[in-house]
This record gives sequence, C-alpha cells and structure tokens, in this order.
Amino acid sequence: MTINTTRWDSAEYLNTKEDMQLYLEACLEEAGDDRAFIAHALGVIARAKNMSQRASTRQGLLDCIKEIRENSAAIRGFHEYQIRQSIIQRILQLIGWDIFNHEEVKVEYNKIGNVSVDYALIVGDRKLFIEVKAPEVNLEKYQDQLCGYSLPYGKFPSPDLAILTNVTQWRFYMPMRKVAWRDRKFCTINILHEEIEDIVDKFQQLLSRENIESGASFEYMVDTLSSSRRSKIGSKV
Repeated sequence: MTINTTRWDSAEYLNTKEDMQLYLEACLEEAGDDRAFIAHALGVIARAKNMSQRASTRQGLLDCIKEIRENSAAIRGFHEYQIRQSIIQRILQLIGWDIFNHEEVKVEYNKIGNVSVDYALIVGDRKLFIEVKAPEVNLEKYQDQLCGYSLPYGKFPSPDLAILTNVTQWRFYMPMRKVAWRDRKFCTINILHEEIEDIVDKFQQLLSRENIESGASFEYMVDTLSSSRRSKIGSKV
C-alpha cells in the first residue's frame, strides 16, 4: 500500500502573534548557538506573517463583494464620485495599492490636454488605467473613450492594462494588442452574478499590486487570451 505524505510547514500553523512568539521562543531554546537554525525559524515566521496577511486580504475582499451585492439597490443611486470614494478605492487598498501615495495611485491622471482617466496605477515601469462610470451605465458606450485614453501619445506609451467599470461590471483590456479594441478585452467580472470566490481570485490575479509588480498578472492575461483563442477555434471546428 502506498502512503502519500506532504511536507510539513510550520508556517501554516502559526496563525496568531502569540503562536509566532511561542514558536520563536521554542526555536531559540532548541537552537543554542546554531545561527542557521535561528535564521530558518525567522524565515518560517516571516512566511507565516505573509500567509496571514494574504488570508486577511482575501477575507476583506470577500466581505467587500458581499456588501456590494447586499446593497446593490442603494448603490444604483450613487454618483460616480461616490463610487470612486466608497468602493473603488476600498478595493484598491485591499489588493495592496497605497491610495495615499500619489506617485502610485494617481487620481484624474491627465496626459492629453484636459482629458484625464479616473485612476492611473503605477508601480515600476508598469501602468494601469481605470475608468469609472456610475452604476447602471451601459459600458459599451464608453469603450471608445477608454480606447482614446489608452492610445500612445508623445512620451506617454499605452498602459499595460486598462479597465472600465460601473462597479458591478468590470471589463479588462490589453491596450498594447494590435487588434480591434473590442478584441483587446480578455476578461470580465460580474459582481452580481459570478461566484464570489471566483471574483476575488480574478481581482487578486489581475489587479493586486504584488502580481502587477512581479509580472504574474500579465502571465495570467496571456494564458487567458490563449485559452479564449483555443475555445473560439474549437467552436469553429
């Protein structure tokens, strides 16, 4: 009979500050003068903190999406400014963006005359645009507007990712793809109808600051586009 085993990871069981403190004390007592052992213990605690932070972020997003659903009727009466202040910035904060750092989260980002996009998120050489509309607005009517914002202009290249949302619907575009604008859309989120866990997965995969900075978001975009193309080809066969 084959016995399946998994690697033990102490970090998975350090859920509180007290757990981490007790673990460190036990390791220091066991380690003596073994610096490598102590370094390993500190690494385990750092990983546990990271896991705890991610779990907290995910729970925060789950709660936020649930609140949007529960209050969808009231939200329909919100103005665009209210949406940006009470919902969009909350979501950005939950997925790691420092909304108080104006070099990282630029509001009313202006690159062409008096034309500005609601948000530009910038980390390293990565740039994302988010254009926000009021609830119940038909986003189809504003695709061309987002396209115009995303065109390269002088020293300003196209953003890596452009998003159009009215809170309950989110549309994700890859502006640099050299195809018709409607074909640059590679992903959508419908907060009112999709599974909440799936919605949170998409926000974290596509928009978290960590994934944007590391490039993981863009790998996910390419995989999503490839899957979409394969599905279209398969449907024609």
